[in-house]
Amino acid sequence: MSTFKEKMVEMRASLAAQPNSREHNRETTRFLRDLRTPKWGYAIYRTVYTAESDTLFPLALAKLDGYVHCEIDWDLYDDPTYDPAPNRDIRERYENVILEDRERYDGASMNSIREYFKQWVEEQGKDVGDSPRFQICLVFDEVAVRALSDAPDPLPSSDAPPSVLIRVVDGKFVATHCEDPSYAGWIKVSPNALMGLYGRVDQSELLLTVYVLMERDSESFLFTG
Repeated sequence: MSTFKEKMVEMRASLAAQPNSREHNRETTRFLRDLRTPKWGYAIYRTVYTAESDTLFPLALAKLDGYVHCEIDWDLYDDPTYDPAPNRDIRERYENVILEDRERYDGASMNSIREYFKQWVEEQGKDVGDSPRFQICLVFDEVAVRALSDAPDPLPSSDAPPSVLIRVVDGKFVATHCEDPSYAGWIKVSPNALMGLYGRVDQSELLLTVYVLMERDSESFLFTG
């Protein structure tokens, strides 16, 4: 049986050998080539533990998955003649890690979540590399849980409402090393831009990604795709 590393080498060789440059240069195919881990996705911290959130949290997670699946297949909706195999592979390898702990995470600040996330990354071992999975994490606070659970069902033809935003914490942020006082070590992302953010951070890091973001609200920079 081939190891994961061997499969990755085979896959990249196969993609590189494709005579169809149209397929080779697709954003979807490039995203797949750049994946260096068996799974991709985010560590998600639940920071609200009300009775209402007990009902809404699983609904919000399901809605998030729906938006991500639509984003994965966006180029197939635009042009059905594309090969669906890369999209299928990305979908199968998408898997979030859900972190729930009322005592530690209930009402936690972004700085506290960053410290918890760094501890979690350390627990994964020394060979995590620079995968976005171990650079940034998502926070499901009361606002995000309500907004996601109330959001319309994801459709290929429409984006998430602009009011639906999720906080993204930068695990590598060090305030004393940051020259931009407007960056507090976290941003907000639209649920239909999570694959795009993952790919962007895979090529750089969240802090450098922030410098190309022009959009922001009163709290933070926004990544909407």
